[in-house]
Amino acid sequence: MPPSLTFLVAETCFFISMVPPLRWIRGRSPRIGKKLAQLNNCGYACASLLFVPWAGAVLLPELMHGESWSTSLPERGQVDLIFGVYFYSKAWEFLDIILVSLMGIQPNLHFVVHHTTTPCLAWLVWTYRSASGAVFLLANVLMHIFLYAYFGGAKSNFVFQCTRICGHVQLVIGILGSTLALRQKLAQGSSFLDGATAAEACLLFLYLTYLALLRKELAGERRHKQHAKVI
Repeated sequence: MPPSLTFLVAETCFFISMVPPLRWIRGRSPRIGKKLAQLNNCGYACASLLFVPWAGAVLLPELMHGESWSTSLPERGQVDLIFGVYFYSKAWEFLDIILVSLMGIQPNLHFVVHHTTTPCLAWLVWTYRSASGAVFLLANVLMHIFLYAYFGGAKSNFVFQCTRICGHVQLVIGILGSTLALRQKLAQGSSFLDGATAAEACLLFLYLTYLALLRKELAGERRHKQHAKVI
């Protein structure tokens, strides 16, 4: 079963409180940090590659039932296990912030917000057994295969483009899925005070926030490249 709300709040507060002190280690061990980051990225890419077919085999049959979108996924051991692994994997992801700080890189706003709030997203999906969240989970893990493989050393243009495309597609899937689920729940008479409906609204807010921050980050990269060309 999913952890309590108290656990989630404590974990999130811990992650947020860890961010400011990281400036004291920033750039202290760039070579070690780079090596550790590469090993971590390779490990996470391999774990994601193994996780995708397992999660797909468990979740996709449940998602084929249309009523899942207006209710919740059934309470089955394998479904809970998938959601649980996904939730706790977000603590592993937080290592990214520590490792890039060791390398001397200043984490941007998108990076920090994403890594400190995705445990909340995964908790909502697990606690309320969100069908839209399950679809996003599959798309998100697929994207992580390309993302972590790229930063793990597979620096080909193909992998880079797959990362960019999957990064946008997963969020669009999440936004459309949550919108559909919300529409169905409200049509059936649910109110925003209902836990599952409120959770779906929170998921939609997180997807929109991540998409806005991603577009802001990419716009900043384009401006930087244009400025470099001028210089």
